[in-house]
Amino acid sequence: MRCHLKPTNKSWRCDETYVKVKGRWCYLYRAIDSVGAMIDFLLSAKQDADAAKRLFRKALSAASHPKPRVINTDLAPIYNSAIPAIKKEGILPRRCRHRPVQYLNNILERRPSGDQTSNPRQARFPRISRRPANHSGLSSDAHDAEGAGSAG
Repeated sequence: MRCHLKPTNKSWRCDETYVKVKGRWCYLYRAIDSVGAMIDFLLSAKQDADAAKRLFRKALSAASHPKPRVINTDLAPIYNSAIPAIKKEGILPRRCRHRPVQYLNNILERRPSGDQTSNPRQARFPRISRRPANHSGLSSDAHDAEGAGSAG
């Protein structure tokens, strides 16, 4: 049991991606909660419903993860058969909703790079280079002429 992990919430996001591990390509199945805390992951040679079911069995067997209220997935058809099968086995509650919507999984799709922030609100807006305080947008001649006229 991994009791050192923080408990996760009941809104899960799941997806799969193709990665190279020790020179071999395989599918990485990931499950995180809505705030980005890792629930579990699984490496598989195949992209199929059996691998997705193994991910859910593995994630749901941990005591630190409550049973999900909703599972958001991308539009991969493997989840359309895996989630009902896990419900039928009694591992997943029957009232758990499956939402196959591509854009709800953006927290998973974000890659960790220097130009992206961990704050989703900041990630929506591009960085703006700020001008120094002395550049007000007006030409410097206008300021100089106004200052010269009042001084002399």
